[in-house]
Amino acid sequence: MTRLVGAELNGATAASLVADVRYYLTQSPRQLPSRALYDALGSSLFDAICHLPWYPVTRAERRLIDAHRTAIFAAAAHPDRLVELGCGNGDKLNLLLGPRGARAEPLPRRIDLVDVSASVLASAARSVGDDRDLVVVTHEAQYEDGLRRAADSRVPSGLTKSM
Repeated sequence: MTRLVGAELNGATAASLVADVRYYLTQSPRQLPSRALYDALGSSLFDAICHLPWYPVTRAERRLIDAHRTAIFAAAAHPDRLVELGCGNGDKLNLLLGPRGARAEPLPRRIDLVDVSASVLASAARSVGDDRDLVVVTHEAQYEDGLRRAADSRVPSGLTKSM
């Protein structure tokens, strides 16, 4: 049996991954933690699944975002910063931010992207940041850790911080 010592997979040590797999496979129904599946290949496979005709979730999310984009920003009082957990390829965030160029409502100045896959983070950062005047910060981490990192990097009101 091969032994992994100190190895990392998507931000987790091999030991914690083994412990998670052991735990989740005892659950009913059996399952695996999704972070174990989202390397570059897993992320590409999920992106392909999202475009299949029998997977309606992504289309429903896109319809909701498209229909309520303005109301979402208004309800959030036009935030200066957004944090997206599980950004994937950035398509839904691009839809939320709206068309590039002239916009009626202001864009956030900073976007924090959190995902366990380095490849999708890089792709999403390019996609979201291209042709927009905003700072994109990536956090390769699980949701809780990524959200903590994003919160820790907050700048108190009235201060500036270079990225």
